[in-house]
Amino acid sequence: MAAPAIHQRSCKGEDRAMHLTALVGGETVCLLAVADGHGGPEAAQLCEDTLLQTIVKEAGAADAASLQAACSRAFATVHAAVCERESADAGACVTVVAINEGRGEVTCAHVGDSSALLVEESGHRPLTAEHRLSNSPEEQARVVACGARLAKARSDDGYFGVGPIRAWPGGLAVCRTVGDADCAYVDPTPVVCTLAFERPGGAKVIACSDGVWDALSEERVAKHRARDAGRA
Repeated sequence: MAAPAIHQRSCKGEDRAMHLTALVGGETVCLLAVADGHGGPEAAQLCEDTLLQTIVKEAGAADAASLQAACSRAFATVHAAVCERESADAGACVTVVAINEGRGEVTCAHVGDSSALLVEESGHRPLTAEHRLSNSPEEQARVVACGARLAKARSDDGYFGVGPIRAWPGGLAVCRTVGDADCAYVDPTPVVCTLAFERPGGAKVIACSDGVWDALSEERVAKHRARDAGRA
C-alpha cells in the first residue's frame, strides 16, 4: 500500500476537518471527514490524528462491504482511545465519506448530526441518518433503554423546557458520538451506507457540521454547490 496523502484543517476550537487519498487493495480511495467536537477538543483531535489512517489500515479491499466494516472498526478503536483519556466529557459527532471513483461508489459512516449530501446532475441524496434525540424516536427509545432520562435543559433562572430534548446525566442532545466516556448510553457504532453515483457527469459530496445544516436546507446547499461547479 502506498503512503497516503493527508490534509487536515482545524475549524472552530473543537472541530476538525480531514481529507486523505490512499490506495486500498490496489484501488484509489478518497476519504474525507468532519469531527464536530464538544466538551473539549480531545475527541475531535484524536479523530484528526488517527481515524482516516485507521480506516485505511483496517480495509483490506475497496469494495463497499470492506469499507463499511473498516469504518465500524475504526470508530470503535477511536472511541475506546478517547474514553481512556482523562477528559471524560470530551466527545465528537463524526462523519466519514469514502469515495471510490473507479467503482462509482461513495460509502458514508457517521455518528451524530454532521450530515453529508451526495449532489448529482439529477438531484441530491442524503448520506446520513437522523441522530438528534428531538427528531429520532428510535434514538429516544434506545437511550431510555440504556437507563438515561430525557428532558429539556433548565434555564439560568430555574425554568425547565429550554432547547432540545437531552439525555441525562450528561445533557447530550445527540447520543451517537465518539467519546463522552461519562455517558453510558452513548453508542459509537456508525450508521453506514454505500450509494452508486452517476457516471458520466460525476458527483459532489458535501459534509458539514450541524451549524451549516441548521442555517441552510439541503436543497439550498445542493443548488449552491451545483452553481459553483458550473462556474469552475
